[in-house]
Amino acid sequence: MRFSYWRAAIVLGLVLGSGPSLAFNQASAAPDWAEKMIGHWRGDGVRTEISSGRKTRVTVEVKAEWNSKLPLPALVSRNHLKEESLDSEGKVTQVREYDRTYWIREKSRQGTSAEIILGGGENSSVNPSSAGSYDSLNQMMLIQQDLGQGTRVHSRSDLSQPGLTLYQEIFWFNGRKKTFSEIRYIFEP
Repeated sequence: MRFSYWRAAIVLGLVLGSGPSLAFNQASAAPDWAEKMIGHWRGDGVRTEISSGRKTRVTVEVKAEWNSKLPLPALVSRNHLKEESLDSEGKVTQVREYDRTYWIREKSRQGTSAEIILGGGENSSVNPSSAGSYDSLNQMMLIQQDLGQGTRVHSRSDLSQPGLTLYQEIFWFNGRKKTFSEIRYIFEP
């Protein structure tokens, strides 16, 4: 199954890391989870097809900024993705590169827990495509995407280590796990 537009945007661009903030647009107004994601990041990891064991190496360059000038202030993330399909010996058989932009914003907050929503593009006032939560005590972000037609993505991002995010994702189709991804994002000053 091919890596979908929304999946790529959210899977690899959503969780950027927890490190020094590089404010572009009033980062001090950004929620705690967004502060951890602002800046330039590089992600490296592997997506594995559960049934066959086939692997795809994934590399992501991310530039994220807090934009308080949007109708609904949001983190805007611009992502360049490179996917390299690997054969059983680890040799590259196919390369795909593309760019994606998405937004993420806080919908509500109760104590240390925030409800977040996200969508594609830069306009945070359009209907969100996914929802999730962030717990500031354990610095964990959970996202659930329902992409329709039996397709779901569940992801978990550990933002607890400065300058590093550990990201895990399960892609489901018709109630069956199809792929598992692990991406390690590192802050690049």
